[in-house]
Amino acid sequence: MGLRMEILPTVQAKANDAILLHLGSWLDEKRGAAIQAEYGFATYCFGQEAYRFSVDYPVDWSVTTYSEAIASVQQALRVAYPFLKEESIRRLSSCFSYAWK
Repeated sequence: MGLRMEILPTVQAKANDAILLHLGSWLDEKRGAAIQAEYGFATYCFGQEAYRFSVDYPVDWSVTTYSEAIASVQQALRVAYPFLKEESIRRLSSCFSYAWK
């Protein structure tokens, strides 16, 4: 999944709020600017990273069902970012779903 940045404790503390308040089905320039303005550049960078991690998650659709893929994305997010709340993980997996469709 590529190299991930080190996530500072201050960013970890803000990440869930930033995701839940500003991330919809995708992360566009307007939403990214809102995260950066409210939570700072480092939290914006994390939001970009977590979003890309989700939407770029590799799935072999020839052997994986949609439900299995969502569960795999969610588990990968839990491992990669253990500080994220379940609601944030669901929101990010929804981004995966939206990008896939």
